Amino acid sequence: MTSLRLVIVAGVLIAGFANAQENEPFSKSEEAVQREIARLNAVKPLPPIRPLNSFSLYYELGLNIRTTFKGFGGYRITNPGPASSGANHTYDDGYNYVDSTGNNHSDQGYPNTTTYWGYKNDSQWNHSANTISMHSAASQPFADVKNDDPRQGFQMAYERIICQSEKWYWGIETSFGFTKIDVNEDKTVTAPVLVTTDAYAIPQDLVFDTLSVPAAPYNGPFAGSLGTSLLSDIPMRSVAANGQMATVVSDRHFDANVWQLQLGPKLHLPICNRLELDFAGGVGLAVFDSSFGFREQVFLPASSSLTPEDNPPTQRGSSESLGVLVGGFLAGNLAVPIYPDERIFVGVKWQDLGTYQHRIGSRVAQVDFTGAISVNIGFGVSF
Repeated sequence: MTSLRLVIVAGVLIAGFANAQENEPFSKSEEAVQREIARLNAVKPLPPIRPLNSFSLYYELGLNIRTTFKGFGGYRITNPGPASSGANHTYDDGYNYVDSTGNNHSDQGYPNTTTYWGYKNDSQWNHSANTISMHSAASQPFADVKNDDPRQGFQMAYERIICQSEKWYWGIETSFGFTKIDVNEDKTVTAPVLVTTDAYAIPQDLVFDTLSVPAAPYNGPFAGSLGTSLLSDIPMRSVAANGQMATVVSDRHFDANVWQLQLGPKLHLPICNRLELDFAGGVGLAVFDSSFGFREQVFLPASSSLTPEDNPPTQRGSSESLGVLVGGFLAGNLAVPIYPDERIFVGVKWQDLGTYQHRIGSRVAQVDFTGAISVNIGFGVSF
């Protein structure tokens, strides 16, 4: 019995030893294969996480893009000129111009005086102050008219992936976009009447020792002779509202096609298989192709210096212009894959391109892209 047990144990040991001898070459081969795979992975780049190119097309709703009309409503019929001597001054009820001597009658003892002056009404002669007052009425410019309605547009973009890993990747994106701005403003407003009053001293007649001028209405000559009435050419000016209101009827139209180019890096942060955050920033350029037109009529109330017939004719103007703005932008998107290489996204973009102005004389149409915000929704495909 003991001999039988010894035989069985010896058989088991022999079988185990033989099996170990057979398995040893297989184990060493497997280790060699693993080492080769590791070596190849070290020298050969991993396959891309996603395609290297992508194209996107999206709709933009522009917010906080302010269009402003400036310089309207302030109109006067006559030009009182500067508050200084040696200049021509025109008023609703008179004039004080430079005469043939250049307003130099020093040989008669009257420097800074002119013969080339006139006035309409006796009430302009202030006998106690010994002055002739002349007036120029104007409507006060009304406040800037602003419009910040949403602006619609589109944008398309191409991106090339530069670097990627399992948790993030980034590339360079360039985009081209278009925004339409179309503003019409029709307004009838009332504005205070401002009157510029210039008082001119009456020089003393050294021969008769009097302070006198011809009765109104009077129109002095450009080239006077000895004895022609003289008046100082130094205005003593004041400007004040006279308590009356002018009516201003105006309409303005501004239309602009805004073409935009943007370039900058874009960072992608996958959240999970179904969501991804994108962040971009860079430089932006906008080209404005604009047209601006207006029509305006000012009705000044009748006064001692004005009649209804004196109201100015309708003012009109129109022009076209091109302009370029340069600035920067920041953007963020939330993307949702719908197929392996396709996705939809929504996002927000902030940009600062400065201010564009289109001028016709003193009247201005201005578009402010400082702090403009757009909401985007679109579709993208990778390839």
